Formats: sequence, structure tokens, C-alpha cells
Amino acid sequence: MIFDWIRVLGVRHPALGTNAKLRIVPGPKDDMDADGEVEHSTLKLPSQVSEILDMQQEEDEDDSKSTIHTAIEDKVRDNTHLAATHMAVKYNKKGVKTQVFSVGDKVTIGIPKMDRAKTDMPRLPCETTKLFGDKVKTSMLGTMFGTIKGKFHGGNLQSYDVCTNTQVPTQASRAPLLSPGDRAILDKTGWLSEMHMEAANALLRDTFPTVDGLQNPILKQSMSFGVPSFEFVQFLRVNKNHWLVISNIGEEMATVCIYNSIHNGECISLVARYVQCPDSHITIKVMNVQLQDNGYACGELAVSFATSLIHGEDPTQLHYKELRSHFKSCVDTYSITPFPSTVVKPQPRVVHEIRKRVYCKCRALDNGKPMIRCCACRQCFHPECIGFGTQTDKWKCPTCTEAL
Repeated sequence: MIFDWIRVLGVRHPALGTNAKLRIVPGPKDDMDADGEVEHSTLKLPSQVSEILDMQQEEDEDDSKSTIHTAIEDKVRDNTHLAATHMAVKYNKKGVKTQVFSVGDKVTIGIPKMDRAKTDMPRLPCETTKLFGDKVKTSMLGTMFGTIKGKFHGGNLQSYDVCTNTQVPTQASRAPLLSPGDRAILDKTGWLSEMHMEAANALLRDTFPTVDGLQNPILKQSMSFGVPSFEFVQFLRVNKNHWLVISNIGEEMATVCIYNSIHNGECISLVARYVQCPDSHITIKVMNVQLQDNGYACGELAVSFATSLIHGEDPTQLHYKELRSHFKSCVDTYSITPFPSTVVKPQPRVVHEIRKRVYCKCRALDNGKPMIRCCACRQCFHPECIGFGTQTDKWKCPTCTEAL
């Protein structure tokens, strides 16, 4: 190997010249073979060759280090390109591309199997509550369980269509309304989840498409319900795990009835926000319906109240039985019918009635915080609703400003 390098240097390096020669002479311990050739030899090098060889070795070491750094840079660049390509393929697969969402958009986020808590629900409906970043947008998400900690990129989210989230399967497909985990809960005792209530919504929407309301209860967390325009029925979840029904069937538009299996009116502020009554006052009636006899029957009672209302029955005059078994039968047969019941003795329909003034463009109640009054129409507004926090004598609401 040494001889090969010197031969190369002797030919190519100008310091040696083109006539440089190398001598190989027998050493003191070399032996001659049968043909007179030297088996072990000592390489005699000119002093110029030794110096140039040392210089070339140092240059080779520097070139080797440079080559290693270049190879590392090339590898990092290739890995970055492969990662970007992988992400592009992932997010563009089947036409699903990274989307940019705005505050208030309805989205879903995937739920890992280990975090699904007794349900096979693959994606959780949410709403974007806040955006971060300029070039790369991330979102904070609100759900009916509260705000999710962390920020999420558009690639993690998918659009959520409120109207078509849960559709009643066709007779041909027979896809289940509930996952096996959610279906198994109907065989046990315990609270019904939002997936059970949305299954009831889907069945009622399919049977009575002209009834307003029946919106996914997940929207309650961010107050993103659509405003009903005619007779409606709506499930609401309050106090984290209690289900009730609100409806204006058979009432004036400014009057809402609460069908609650524990007979309280703690949700009147939520009801006012849902209805967004155009009048100056809203009337809320707490109806005298069947009370639950355990800590978890509110869900099936709420479904029975809603089903009776849509079928033209008065829930205040009925006592329901076989609640969970009947609901399970409705889910299995893709058809919802009135729950088995008996007529109760005549009793007052209303437990108590509340009349409240509504304010602001959100048409909600006074929340106890200072409000801002328009100098033209004299209406009061919540500062958080109009993005304006200081009262002035010349401030006008958006309606009065546009009228000028």
C-alpha cells in the first residue's frame, strides 16, 4: 500500500519530478527464494518523498473529516425531505388535506383507544375556541367536557358537519347506531353518554324531519347551537352528567318548557341562550314530569319525554316504565316509538314558572357583571359579546350604528 501511494505521488507530484525512482533493496534479514527474488524488502525513500507523504496524510485526514460532515448534512437533508414527504402523503391521503380553521369552527379530533373510556368513539366533536401563531396556525379546542389542554395543528383536525354527524343507517347497510362499548352500557346501570343521546337524536330526526332542534348536545359546551326557528325539542346536559329536555311544542315562541327529572330551574340561563328570544322577556316553565328513582335514569327519561312530545303526547300525564330496555330495542330496530307508560292521576302540569328579561345580541340573562348601554336604543350589552369593555356616553350598538 505504501508503495502504491508513493508511486502515485512520484508520477503526479511536481516535487518528485517525472523521473523519480524508488529502490527496493534486500534487508539484513531478507531471504532469497528459488528464483532469486526478495521475499522481504526494505523500502528506501528519498527525503522529499517522506516529507510529501506526511503532508498528503494530513490533507487526507482533513478531507476525511470534511467528507464525514458533508455526508451528515446530506443525510439530515434527505431525512427532512422524507419526513416532509411522509407528512404530505399522510394529510393528502384520500383527499384529506391539512385545513386552516377559524374560531367557532366545528371540528373533530382523534381519540386514542386507551383514552376512549368505555366507548369506541374514534373522534371527539369539538369547537375551536382560540387560534395561535401567524404562519403555522394552532387551535385550542373546547368540548362538552371542558377545554382540552394543549394546541392542535390543522393536520390533527377534521371538519365536523353538525347535521350529518349521526345518520340513521339505511336498511341495506344496517350499520350500528352505537359502538359495541356504548351498546353494552344499555345492558348495565349507569349514565347515558352523549353518543346515546345523539343516537336518539338521529332516530327522532329520521322519524320527524320537520321538528326543529335535536342538535348534537356536544355543542352546548361552546354555546354553538343553531337558533331554532319553529317548534323544537332539544337535549341538554347540565352539571356534567345530568340530562334534561327543553321544548316549546304547544307554547308561544317566547315560552320554553323544561322537562327535568329532578324538578329544578338551574339551567334557565342556558335555555335563554339556546332560544335567543327576540322579545324583551322569556318565560320558562318547569314541568311536572316523572322524577328519577335512582342516580342515573335521567338519560332514558329525557329520551322518553322527547319521544312523547314529538308523538303528540303530554309527558306530564304519563308514568314511564321499562325505560332502558325500550331504548335498547329502538336502537336495535332503527325505529323509535313512544315508551311504555301509564296515565297518572290529574295533576298540575307546571311546577313553577319563571319570567326573565333578556339582554344583548346574545339574548341571554343578566350575568351579574356590568353591562354597556347603547346611547340610542338604550339596550344593554355584555362587554364580552361586543368586544368593548368601557361605558361611554356616545357608544352605539352595531344595530344603531348601521341604521345611521
